[in-house]
Order: sequence, then structure tokens, then C-alpha cells
Amino acid sequence: MTDGEDEIRRMEESQGWSVRDQEERMAEIPSGGQMLWKREGEERVLHLRHNDSEPWRPYEEFPQYALPDPDGFSKGIATFLALLKKDWIAVPS
Repeated sequence: MTDGEDEIRRMEESQGWSVRDQEERMAEIPSGGQMLWKREGEERVLHLRHNDSEPWRPYEEFPQYALPDPDGFSKGIATFLALLKKDWIAVPS
């Protein structure tokens, strides 16, 4: 099991949901978007865009993508891991 898979398993166990339960919903998400972590106060929050011509927006503005986060993790970590599986790119901040 890879580190990413182990992290997903821990999140599933802590929150009582399964990434596999989200696969049908995530199947409709286009591939190839971009992700960026931005600091908002003391927190790091995931921001998304579909391509370079769009502005960065908080992941919560994409309810079709947003997944519940486990307690104690950065806002958007579950969505980030799911979008990585859809070939989204993490852009360095």
C-alpha cells in the first residue's frame, strides 16, 4: 500500500465514509484541472481551477467536487486526494 492509499484509508476510518462510495460522483469530474494550497489565516485551504485562464477559487465553490474532510486535516485534503486520482495537477504555491 502506498503512503497516499494509507492516508485515504485512515481518513475513511476516522470519518466513516469511503472514497470508493464517492467514485460514481467523482466519475463526472473532468481530468486535468489544477490545485493550489493557499493560506487563509492559520489554515491552508485548497483552491481549484480548470485551466490557466480561470482565477483560483476555494474548493467549496465546487460542491460537485468537495468531499468531507477528517478532523485535524487541512480544508480540502479529501478533495485534493480524490482529484489527484483524476489527473489534476498540484501547483506549487
